[in-house]
Amino acid sequence: MHRLNRVHLVVCAVIVVLLFESLSYFRSGEPTKAHGTKDASVSYQYQSEESIVQGTNSSRAWWQSTSETGHNASAGLTNSAELDANFATISQLIVDANNTFTDLLAKQTMTLEDAAEAYRLRRGRHPPPGFDKWWDYATANDAIIIEDFFDQIHHDLEPFWSLSPLDIRAKARDLGMHVRVRQNKAEADTDWFWHVIWANMINEVAHMLPDMIIPLNAMDEPRIMVPFEEISTRLAEANHHRVIIDPERVTNVAEGWSEAEEPACPPDSPLRMEPNMLHMATAPKTGRPHEQSFMTGAFVGNWTLASDLCQDSSIGAFHGALISPLSASTSVDLLPMFGGSKFAVNNDILMPAPMAWNGEERFDSQDPHDWSLKSGKATWRGTATGGRHNALNWPNFHRHRFVALTNGTKYSLADETSNRIFTRLQQQSALSPLGIDLQKNLGSWITNHNDVSFTDLFCDIPTENSQCWYLSDEYEVGGTMSLADQYASKFLPDIDGNSFSGRYRSFLLSKSVPIKATLYREWHDSRLVAWKHFVPMNNRFTDYYAVLSYFVGCGEDICGSKGMFEGHDAEAEEIARAGSEWAGKVLRKVDMQIYVARLLLEYGRLTNDNRDFLGWVDDLKSFEPPISDSSDP
Repeated sequence: MHRLNRVHLVVCAVIVVLLFESLSYFRSGEPTKAHGTKDASVSYQYQSEESIVQGTNSSRAWWQSTSETGHNASAGLTNSAELDANFATISQLIVDANNTFTDLLAKQTMTLEDAAEAYRLRRGRHPPPGFDKWWDYATANDAIIIEDFFDQIHHDLEPFWSLSPLDIRAKARDLGMHVRVRQNKAEADTDWFWHVIWANMINEVAHMLPDMIIPLNAMDEPRIMVPFEEISTRLAEANHHRVIIDPERVTNVAEGWSEAEEPACPPDSPLRMEPNMLHMATAPKTGRPHEQSFMTGAFVGNWTLASDLCQDSSIGAFHGALISPLSASTSVDLLPMFGGSKFAVNNDILMPAPMAWNGEERFDSQDPHDWSLKSGKATWRGTATGGRHNALNWPNFHRHRFVALTNGTKYSLADETSNRIFTRLQQQSALSPLGIDLQKNLGSWITNHNDVSFTDLFCDIPTENSQCWYLSDEYEVGGTMSLADQYASKFLPDIDGNSFSGRYRSFLLSKSVPIKATLYREWHDSRLVAWKHFVPMNNRFTDYYAVLSYFVGCGEDICGSKGMFEGHDAEAEEIARAGSEWAGKVLRKVDMQIYVARLLLEYGRLTNDNRDFLGWVDDLKSFEPPISDSSDP
């Protein structure tokens, strides 16, 4: 009897997986909305030194109308009225985004004094020492200053106020790779290319900074993930330091110095409620998709929640970085680690990604194409990255899934093969927003409007000619395509790789429409408005067909004379224009430097032993302090 070799064992395992595994998709929920207002007048209640020391939509979910018998079934298909309603949802999301953007612009500050007032209102403490120099630098470079733009800095740094400055400094020295700022010059202590780029970026603003040590993450993936309960406790402790000190007690000089995943989610979050799901290779085998609170009907209504892995109990079955990360070295201790991207549950401190600042041609290129001359296609090129895939887990990887879903031939053959991507629930979720005629001819429509392929399969055991023993029968490897050539298409999907997207900023600056799906947070997120500057997409891609069809329509050649419908080309062009113009104002290289300067001024104060009495208060010292409440001691 012959012994089974490794290939036989793997083939047997694949057969077992194909028989029993299926992917699960979502149903919609009502989005969470928050509105903020700015007070017309401000008065400050100064606190004593002693108080600081002591610590004083719908009734029926959209998926329910869909047949469960496969994508060629006719029962329960969307009629014209439902199709119009789905398109109206996107139109309303665009209107809401325009209003959100108008409200954001209204918060712009034009003077140093107004900027300091906005800071105190939003942060609950005085601006850091050097705030006036930072303001001068920003305005000299024509920066748009809106305090909301810097929310990420305070989100990242606030938990560290619960640690002593001495403890933070000790942790920073012990973390390995550093950029050191000494006498207003920044230098890297290794020659690793990301590290050197970050040092060069910091050096542009080092003339404003005190001496400090900045630990940097050498890996693609984020590193710090403190349990939610501990972070909540630390934030409560940090809140004792959010006080407006009497300006007479404040100094504007900061001396320098030198030498597990689901517990990080809130207890009531969807992922925490089903903690085992994050580590499962497949989604639950239920008869309907999981509800997702960030969806408005079939579309992303709350972009912040959509990029938060805690909000999707099954996301572990749909993203390679959660299934099998390329590198993994995670700490549950609160460490001051700086990096280019992170998940919503991580506690890394965000910096602008090095590749975007460095301006490499493959990540930074001008768009030579006018909108009217672009093709009505969505174009994507990329490698099969996003984690460490193998013969068993690759169908659960996000890039593999997207490339398959945008291949018309693979879609047309889905019913004829045992397929782990085109599952019944995937079809149910993705097809229900579409009209009946488009559903019947979706394979042809996908082919007409998508140009998507891998440029490298990144096989775990490469074979000749870059082939892959478990992927080559599934995917054809296409040629690389420059950004300028990709810009010839009106739509540019942007899909997570191993970490942050090197192309997203370039896509925003182009004259095309970025269609964005991500679990990663970056420094610029609070500057961009979904449906105004880009089109958001669910991380399972089940809204992709409906979103693209809203913009490109369906011609008579595919949907027939009765089923054909016009796309919303003007709306797409407006998103492309607005995104390009806004990115050109707030995502420049100098804007990254302005962000880094503000971040490190805050970090410099945070790590100073006298931090509670450090701040910029020159604007307040020009006036009489407000009268304290008579009840104060």
